[in-house]
Amino acid sequence: MRAVVVLSLLALAASQTSDAPNECACEIGTPKVDKEFTVLYSFSSIWEGSCDHTGEELCRKQCRDSSNALEENGGWMVLAPEGDNMTIGDVACENLGRDETLGIESQLYSSVCDLPYHEEGHGIRDLLCCEDGLQVECLGPITTLPPML
Repeated sequence: MRAVVVLSLLALAASQTSDAPNECACEIGTPKVDKEFTVLYSFSSIWEGSCDHTGEELCRKQCRDSSNALEENGGWMVLAPEGDNMTIGDVACENLGRDETLGIESQLYSSVCDLPYHEEGHGIRDLLCCEDGLQVECLGPITTLPPML
């Protein structure tokens, strides 16, 4: 019994250590308002890089590459890895938490090792429209942003 208690305490202590691995955060969010943005979708990241300038640049590249791959494969319409037949757009609308029928632009943000986020440009060119927590077709006159030159 004593061994079970000791092992449980060791597991609890190990789970509460603050030695988190370096992380490259890559997120699609709303445009910043007062230096804040709402995260619409987060890319999962396995990061073994450093927290210096080189690591930051590699993280930014990885983030742009992930966003470009998502865009090339259908953008908001791609099935989310979370399952339940939800699309990336459905996840984004759920995270947005409000209806948006005219469409909102998205931005791409990256951060390495909990440093401040950098805006990396547009997230997904198609505007995001939401109703009842799900992605819907936009009703506005513009539904896709022009390509960046």
